Amino acid sequence: EETKGISTMRIVLLGIIAIFLAFVSNSSSEQIDVFIIPHSHDDVGWIMPWEQYYVTEVRAILNTVTQSLDMNPNRKYTQVEIAFFRRWWNEIDQATKDKVKKFIKRGQLEFNIGGITMNDEACTVYNQEINQLTNGQQWLLDTLGVKPASAWHVDPFGHASATASLMSQVGYTGFGINRIPYKLKDSMKANKKLEFVWRGSKSLGKNTEIWTHVMDSHYYPPPEMKFDEGWDVPSVGKAVVEGMRQRQAWYRHNKQLITWGGDFFHQDAVTDYANMDKLMEYINSRPEFNMTLRYAFFSDYIREVNKLNLVWDVFEGDFFPYWDDDHTFWTGYYTSKPWFKQFLRGCDSLLSSAESLYAISFSKNITGKFPEWSRNIESLRNATSVATHHDAVSGTENNWTEGDYIGALVSSSALVQKTLREMTPALSGSKPSTSDSPVQYAVHNPLGWSRRQVISIVTNFTSATVKCKGVNIQAQTNPVPSFSKVGGKYRLYFLAELEPLSTRIYDINFSNAPDKNVKVSKGVFPLESAHLALQFDGTSGKLAYLKDKTSGKSVKAGLDYLQYFSDSYDSPASGAYIFRPADPSSFVPSEGSIQFDRKFSSVPHVFTTASFSPKSKGSFASLAHSVNVNGFKGHFFGEKHPNVTSDVAAWEDFPLRKTFPDAKYAMGRVHIDRFSKEATAFFSQSYKGGANSFTKKPVIILSPHTSEAEPVIATIFSSDSKSFKIILNEKCSDLEGVYVDWFAIEESEWSLEHSNDYFYSGTVEVNGRGDIIVEHSDASSSSLILLSLESLDRKIHNVHISGRESNHFSASIRNWEGSRISKGMKLHYIVAPKDTMTERVADKVDSQKIEGPLVQEIQHFYRQDYGQSFVIYTDPNVSDRGVVDIISEVGPLNPQGRELVTRVSSSLNNSGIFYTDDNGMEIMKRKLDRTLPEPIAGNYYPMVQRSFIRDYANDLQLTFNSNSGHGASSLRNGELEVMLHRRCLEDDAKGVDEVLNDLTPIRTSLWLSLSKVVDATKKHRHLAILQQFPPTIFKLEGQSIDVGTLNASISRLPPNVHLVTLREFSGKILMRLHHIYARKEHPTLSMPVTIQLRQILGKDFKVKSIVEMNLPGTTPLNQTQNEKLKWKTNKDGNGYRPTALQGDRLTLQPMEMRTFLIN
Repeated sequence: EETKGISTMRIVLLGIIAIFLAFVSNSSSEQIDVFIIPHSHDDVGWIMPWEQYYVTEVRAILNTVTQSLDMNPNRKYTQVEIAFFRRWWNEIDQATKDKVKKFIKRGQLEFNIGGITMNDEACTVYNQEINQLTNGQQWLLDTLGVKPASAWHVDPFGHASATASLMSQVGYTGFGINRIPYKLKDSMKANKKLEFVWRGSKSLGKNTEIWTHVMDSHYYPPPEMKFDEGWDVPSVGKAVVEGMRQRQAWYRHNKQLITWGGDFFHQDAVTDYANMDKLMEYINSRPEFNMTLRYAFFSDYIREVNKLNLVWDVFEGDFFPYWDDDHTFWTGYYTSKPWFKQFLRGCDSLLSSAESLYAISFSKNITGKFPEWSRNIESLRNATSVATHHDAVSGTENNWTEGDYIGALVSSSALVQKTLREMTPALSGSKPSTSDSPVQYAVHNPLGWSRRQVISIVTNFTSATVKCKGVNIQAQTNPVPSFSKVGGKYRLYFLAELEPLSTRIYDINFSNAPDKNVKVSKGVFPLESAHLALQFDGTSGKLAYLKDKTSGKSVKAGLDYLQYFSDSYDSPASGAYIFRPADPSSFVPSEGSIQFDRKFSSVPHVFTTASFSPKSKGSFASLAHSVNVNGFKGHFFGEKHPNVTSDVAAWEDFPLRKTFPDAKYAMGRVHIDRFSKEATAFFSQSYKGGANSFTKKPVIILSPHTSEAEPVIATIFSSDSKSFKIILNEKCSDLEGVYVDWFAIEESEWSLEHSNDYFYSGTVEVNGRGDIIVEHSDASSSSLILLSLESLDRKIHNVHISGRESNHFSASIRNWEGSRISKGMKLHYIVAPKDTMTERVADKVDSQKIEGPLVQEIQHFYRQDYGQSFVIYTDPNVSDRGVVDIISEVGPLNPQGRELVTRVSSSLNNSGIFYTDDNGMEIMKRKLDRTLPEPIAGNYYPMVQRSFIRDYANDLQLTFNSNSGHGASSLRNGELEVMLHRRCLEDDAKGVDEVLNDLTPIRTSLWLSLSKVVDATKKHRHLAILQQFPPTIFKLEGQSIDVGTLNASISRLPPNVHLVTLREFSGKILMRLHHIYARKEHPTLSMPVTIQLRQILGKDFKVKSIVEMNLPGTTPLNQTQNEKLKWKTNKDGNGYRPTALQGDRLTLQPMEMRTFLIN
């Protein structure tokens, strides 16, 4: 009995253990629900125009997807780009259309985003993004009666916080993103942070939250999910299961999303779905896998995750710049193809004018060609929407495709100009005459504010008189700059006063008589308005001082053109996507020697140190040879390995001598003939004005070079404060012997706070193993590192860099003869910024000043194809007062490859902080990070409308407002630079497969201002809208209107409320209003503001009803809010609560955008 009892207990215990093991086993392989999302990412233009993509690829995708969905009701498909779907819909027969409607009804087809395209997020203004979303979603609603449930941006190159805010206001269930900095994505995977709640606006808090999923492995399926010809179902199935298990470690739950698609996927969807059906059946039918695969939409996945009721982190901010490895920062496209960027901005402004005039004409029920006008406006609406595509306005398309975008914009703009010329007389109610004299121009104000601005028209006449309804208007005619390529010899300026949405008609009599009110003077002169004063340097002619006359404060402020060299000494190079300025501070091995072509005024001192990571037992060395004023060659010797590189510095003098004037240094060259191995170098023989001696032994860097590539190594074997001795590894067979370049500097750390300028030098003892780590202060993780060895026993050792980070590097020392490391050795090192190649366009400018009653202008000629003008208006009450308009007219750039910036260098202390706008909405604070592996490109950010620096101690802000998108940065204290144009020599291998050889001349405008911070805050918001939506000017050809002003009934909006949209919308009026100031940004303008909508619209709009809608105007707001998923977060909001519309009484709070459908 006792034995039996023990046996029974053992059986029970074994059973418990078995159950426990089974539990552990099941826990480690918990059930995973896999959501397979069939999709195709179809670029609306890139390597070919979008119509060619449709004909060659997208038509087949949609046709075969239709067949596949019809064959199996369990299959699903997600369509994103409405441009393609609408194109397909317009050519298919009714039977196919009925099938599509059936797919939608039974949940097989869903639209993601629902916009015309998947827009770029770095170069677009928020109204452009809203417009393309509205246009696509309106078509879906009118044609199919559907609304997109979710959205993803899987291909834009970085993500803006404004996108999160806008997507939340559309009402999507969730949002997907992909291209974020790779180190951040790796960290998110490791910490299960790939999903979070993104709060797009600090002003609007929780109201702009949207649950966000980061694609863990791009928007393609996992690599193991391959259906090659003859694929083996069990092999692929097991690999997929294993892959899903590994991915599970990145998530907090047991749901997984697989994007089954990619660029132009599923052109044979029938075969694709058949293969996926097999894979699903194989995995789902095997309980041991504990995994279920199913076809799904992104919205299905979001809803299932939402049911888990988890608490989510809140992310605030954006994901710029995007970088996918240490030396590939996608910051070039912020500026690429600047003419196209600027032209698109102008077309959007023209569209705004046309839409508002059409809305007024529609509401007043005038006699006109409404169907034709509507078609013409729709053509421009479509062209501008397509051009917001992330490979369009970004400038990352090839030239063929860019030409297609521009062609569509040009032709549709011409149609809209024709429409404006026809609508204007129709609105005036007067009968146009056919008088040819005088010429009439109409000037329309697309804004909800009144404005007083100077208008300009290019002409070949020397003067003109301007009248409005018989009243003389102040005007002057300036000669255009000699460097200008605008197509005329003169520019007529006249003053226009415009009420909201009004149009004024001006009679202009042109003449070839001289304009007696205009004075032209050559030389250097100041420039001054009632608000701003500029002083120019008497020697260079360039800007020297700025004064804010309102506060009486002045700052030193130089403005210059500089160019980064875009030719590359290393890959990847600058291209359409990537900004990577030429850096001759490194070279990589190749067969033979590498040529460094670079012009020097004297033979440079060249220093090299080989680099190989990770650690190696081998020894690597690099040297320069054939050094002359035209460059030099680089060569490796020692153990061969493809990952060996070299740091290299070519100095005519110490490059940071002016930055750190207290640094004591010496530099020289010693010749050792071919019969010797030793030499003594004296600091008193320094090549230029260096130190004759040091108070203590300095840090010494030396590098030998020969006329041909020979394996020569130089080592220090003794040193003091006045000299040092050198020994070579062997005598040189070269008849010319060996030249050893040396650089000596006192041991110290120099660093300018809030800049990329630093210089660290020191010595450390070498341990017996020869592998050491040297710590230093913060620097770029790809800094220039130069190393030398001091060996007291005269034995030759070599050193190479074996690793580097932002605060330390590692080095490996090896005895060249293979024996042990000598005792008492020292490593000498310097760490410095890499020598990014830049050039001034000109040291001096030719300057002339033009003065008149309306405009003062200074024109600077730098050299051929490079000029800059400063324009100030004398009228103290113009709407754009307090700025100087800096007009840059440049191009084509140097054929050797250049990236042109205009840089202001001021005495302001901005402490390494600068600001850029977020798609024209809120302001993003940027902080210089010099630890990045690419410290210039990595500190560039998109500037859509404006960028500025602030000196809080002096209460001053220096601001650039721009009429186009650019890249911008502040790389040193007091500096602000804006990239204007790019011309590159190499393709950056990101897919476009074409060199960015942009030869287009540009004429771009930057409004520069200096103000007290509170005044600047008021100013830059308002100026951004004025600059983006200038008055629309069009010539009334062949007709004359006897009306001075066509006023709309629109009342002036408050200064903090912008009329974003006023357009006809499916027989009603769509109106959007935006409070343009952020919360706590300004003491008065950041306060809520209340308006009466009927009163604002006035008598032209006979309002019957007003319904508040979601952002695109497709769903009533209360319905959107009720349908929106709720997510728990670990961070409270800011207390913001929207105020509901009370009849027509609207209260707008900071940063609020409200949309209304008016009957």
